Amino acid sequence: MKIFLDVGAHTGETLKIALEDKYKFEKIYCFEPVRECCNEIRKFSDNRVTVCEFGLWDKDGSKHLYNPGSKGASVFKDKFKDEVASQSLDFVRASKWFSENITSDDTVYLKLNCEGAECAILDDLIDSGEYKKINVVMVDFDVRKIPSQKHRMEEMKEKLNKLNIPKVFYIDEYRLGRGTHNFFTHYWLDNS
Repeated sequence: MKIFLDVGAHTGETLKIALEDKYKFEKIYCFEPVRECCNEIRKFSDNRVTVCEFGLWDKDGSKHLYNPGSKGASVFKDKFKDEVASQSLDFVRASKWFSENITSDDTVYLKLNCEGAECAILDDLIDSGEYKKINVVMVDFDVRKIPSQKHRMEEMKEKLNKLNIPKVFYIDEYRLGRGTHNFFTHYWLDNS
């Protein structure tokens, strides 16, 4: 089965592109812990889409999400210079979810744009061996925006580059400018 995993689905900006006929995804999972955002995703009303009303992380449990509902919501408080609202939301261990929902026969496209959680998720998938089920991964390293986490970007790239994942895309390596989410999403899906 050809599967798209939209980690950090927000309100479906990437989902809209993944649903295009040319990509032929048979199943799309949208991971988003904020209920209001999930309600927006559900408006797409496509039977291929499963809304997972939780975030992925390296363990099960609840975590505070700062500035919930915004495009830049993060589990890392130090991403924000000013005080922002937070909400305690549900998170599921990525490797556990993979082992229960993805098989080695699936063709898996993983999009990680989750405002700093990407390295914890990837470490969990790598440590567990579940990363071997990924055929294509696109990572937007939002850790670079977080003082306590920015060192992790280069460390994670080094780890990923040593693995046998067929296609790996890093959004920070493209000079895309503002307003180019649609362009880059099409680019990496078209070139996968």
